[in-house]
Amino acid sequence: MQQQPGYPTFNPYFPNAPMYVPPTPHMGGPPGVPNGPYMPFCPGPQMQAGYPQAGAPTPAMNPAPLARPKKYSQYESQKKSMFPLKSAMKRQEAAVETLPYRKNSGNGQQPTGLGRSRTQSGPKSPTTPERPPFIPLHMFLSFHGDNEVRFENAVTQAIPELRRRIIPLWGPGVELDEQEGFTWRVRLVGSPWNSKDVDGMSAFNIITEIFTLFARRGYTYRTSMKTGVSAPRLIFEACGIDNSARFFLGYFSRSGLRVTLVTPPPDVDVAIGQRLKIALPGLIASDRFLNDSLRVIEFKQPAQQFSKHFFVTYVLKLLDDLGYNLEATIPLGTRIPVLGLGPRREVFVFRGALQSQT
Repeated sequence: MQQQPGYPTFNPYFPNAPMYVPPTPHMGGPPGVPNGPYMPFCPGPQMQAGYPQAGAPTPAMNPAPLARPKKYSQYESQKKSMFPLKSAMKRQEAAVETLPYRKNSGNGQQPTGLGRSRTQSGPKSPTTPERPPFIPLHMFLSFHGDNEVRFENAVTQAIPELRRRIIPLWGPGVELDEQEGFTWRVRLVGSPWNSKDVDGMSAFNIITEIFTLFARRGYTYRTSMKTGVSAPRLIFEACGIDNSARFFLGYFSRSGLRVTLVTPPPDVDVAIGQRLKIALPGLIASDRFLNDSLRVIEFKQPAQQFSKHFFVTYVLKLLDDLGYNLEATIPLGTRIPVLGLGPRREVFVFRGALQSQT
């Protein structure tokens, strides 16, 4: 069996991956703690007890009344407001004589004294704040046509590493290697996504390499979406590094009577055949190896009461019992049957953990 390539120690693409925080109950908390950290809308009697109560007034609280102000006649008040004192008039005249005035000088210099210098009255040009570096929380992966793979929202350090690891896996070479912003498109020579069995091993290795590298760098597959393009986007989310993740592929025939496992782990390779024979006695038509990386198991035609997905369900259940759950499904290539009306081949991605070597 082929061994997975080694992955050197490397920092995650997203340094501060978010962690799950349990939601706080709405207007509630743990048993015995009313309302948790929230304050009630209407305060109860216990909240009003801390305020002082108004008591009866005491003599010390009422000061003695002030003396009545002296009364002036209307004539005297008007007389004082109309004729200020002589000393006040002198101070006003002296202040007027000492005030400087603005006079334009012939040499173009600005006047001195209290003269106000001209300032720019127009609005200041707004300053654009510097944009912080973009570190996406999600990266998108999609497979287009027969030979193109596309990465969107890829972080800066991800694209060079993906280029070093993916392109050498396809021997015929590359037709297109294009990067625009945070999007990287690669178009391979030939039709790797339509290859089958032995000819498709290199294409399968590319898919396994992408999933393994993303897990080592802190990104895990979450879901798929199909918006705006014909090929679905596989969404990977930053959620922590997993150095023990182990991936392998498998795909079923359109009849559902044949399953092909691509580079299965040793524990799966040893147990899957025997467990299927025990679970489905007399229904295993053949179990053979095409090479060191491909294992093909064929089933007999079941009775009428079984659907064509009967064997698919058994294989998925047995792989889950062995510690490998279904991570994702990827539709690859174009429509192969006559007139292109049939469905595309769908590859199953299984994820488990590396077995410790003892």
